[in-house]
Amino acid sequence: MLAVGTPRLTIGFSQEMLLSGVGQVTPAMSIAASVAGQEWSSVGDSQLRVADFGVRIFPTSLNDTWHISMGVRHQLTRRWTIASGIAYDTDPAGGEPMPIYFPVSDQWRAAVGLEYRSWDELTIRLSCSMLNQGAVRVDPLYHPLPLPGMTSVSGEVAPSRPHAVGITLERRR
Repeated sequence: MLAVGTPRLTIGFSQEMLLSGVGQVTPAMSIAASVAGQEWSSVGDSQLRVADFGVRIFPTSLNDTWHISMGVRHQLTRRWTIASGIAYDTDPAGGEPMPIYFPVSDQWRAAVGLEYRSWDELTIRLSCSMLNQGAVRVDPLYHPLPLPGMTSVSGEVAPSRPHAVGITLERRR
């Protein structure tokens, strides 16, 4: 039977509680840290409905996650500053297979940055960030809206390590 009607997508949004702090260790060095919890379980309850037919977007519920991070910033000279940080987020899937459109797992992130203040008006920043995400098992039998001819996808999304490099120029008056 074909469902006819206006499609409705009900999505829950995660909420986050974040506790963070910064401490000045020396006049040239500061350390920052944070811990957070995100409510992914409300996102896992999302549904797609057409007429009287409704299906969950995720085959299993998502887990709430935890986040922890730490960073350090050190002013080398009046003009040069270096910074680095690391962060970890737990897996909202809890190791369960996920749909191919939501390949998420636990994540480690690291970043380094260098800042140069050429004079009082111009600051140049260079940064490099890396994300290391674990492997994700794909649920081969789950399609929220099975369409004719849709093939099932199975297996594993390999661990990924994308990198990003940034340059920022800041001019103050």
